[in-house]
Amino acid sequence: MKFFKKIDDYLLHYLPSIWVTRVHSFLPIGIGLILIIYLGNVAFGWNPKGDLPESELPVLMMVIPVLVYLVYWFIFQSRYNVTKSGGKLTVLEEYLNFILYSFVFIVAYGLILVIPYSNDQKMTFSVGYEEVLQDIEYLNDGNSLVNDEGTFDINYDDTYTITESNFVTDYYGYYYYDEEYNSGDESVILTKREALERIENYLASYNKYTRDMITRSPQMILDDRINNNVQYYDYDYYDYYSGSWGVSGKVSKLKSLHEGTGFSVWNDEWFWKISFAFIGWLALLVWIFKQMNLRHFVFGFIAICLTPIVGAIIGAIIWGLFYSSYNSRGIEDTFLVLIVLAYVIIGIIFTLGYKQDRLNQTAYVLSMYFQFWVPILPLFLYAMIRTLGYNSYDRYYWNDHIMGYDVEDFIYLMCILFGIASIGVFKPVYSKFRSLPMRK
Repeated sequence: MKFFKKIDDYLLHYLPSIWVTRVHSFLPIGIGLILIIYLGNVAFGWNPKGDLPESELPVLMMVIPVLVYLVYWFIFQSRYNVTKSGGKLTVLEEYLNFILYSFVFIVAYGLILVIPYSNDQKMTFSVGYEEVLQDIEYLNDGNSLVNDEGTFDINYDDTYTITESNFVTDYYGYYYYDEEYNSGDESVILTKREALERIENYLASYNKYTRDMITRSPQMILDDRINNNVQYYDYDYYDYYSGSWGVSGKVSKLKSLHEGTGFSVWNDEWFWKISFAFIGWLALLVWIFKQMNLRHFVFGFIAICLTPIVGAIIGAIIWGLFYSSYNSRGIEDTFLVLIVLAYVIIGIIFTLGYKQDRLNQTAYVLSMYFQFWVPILPLFLYAMIRTLGYNSYDRYYWNDHIMGYDVEDFIYLMCILFGIASIGVFKPVYSKFRSLPMRK
């Protein structure tokens, strides 16, 4: 506590613009909670015989604590404001505060993701990569013998010719289980000893990942295969309602976790791009709040919240008009043109209000409204240009790259740059609006 008190006093006296953000109080708390949850969950471990660790419900349960964390931080830091109380911050200091706000939201996001991430981690810690590969090999080698997959022929010299098939594959289709893969042409000749050894290895690997273990001996299973009396074991099955995987699904999941492949958000580039863009958007909203008077911010925030509803109503009206006429090709064009036109009108209104010598409250509120939506303006501009020029003659001539970037990456980069640049552009706007006298 003494160490924290020294930091708090130092920031208060020498860096008040950082002290008012209160990140030195809330970041350690959030990071500490992340470490406690991660270490506790990993230490608890995972039993390969059980179901996959539950992630969806804990994520939902963490939403409320995270909201409490963010709301408490927001209220606590909102009590102090260097800018509104007459202090002056440079543009670099404004950007520093914006980054600090982003750190708070990143930590909050980490509190939501730490459970599913630690679930994956404790699965990889429970079974090593080499062990998983060995188990997959054993399960695939014994699949045809245990589960009546592929052909099985008894030779005159007491050997067996089998067609090998895979119990575990890397294929993921539209089903909740792995589809088996029969090679069709991979036939091998096995002695009785080799067949029993394959079955024994299969049983050891299979029973490691399920509580419903196969208790029949290798000899009994081989006799069943010889007599065409194979008992089907409920493998490869995913129970959608209980969330339990069969053995094949578990070892496939473990293999993909170790290799960093498969359908995982941790390796999805756009998941992280969109996540950090949204975090930056929230941080920008907090930065705007610190620049405005509370009453005008509330009106602007209400307008922002109502925008999707109003946009949906206008979109439905436009759709009805065009659909009732025999021309629906212009729906997207019209809607996008109206969006860009709204940007232009709002920009003109707050610019004219900025030039006045008395406070134009509408312009003040619209300045916040415009800045909040300006990060996605490049997306609307590109979509409008694309739809207006998109017809049957030139659809194949659009370039998928802009200035060496993929279109998606370029638009994403422009949205980020517009959002960051808006801080430097709107800083003097809010400063002047705060200094203007009210109209009588």
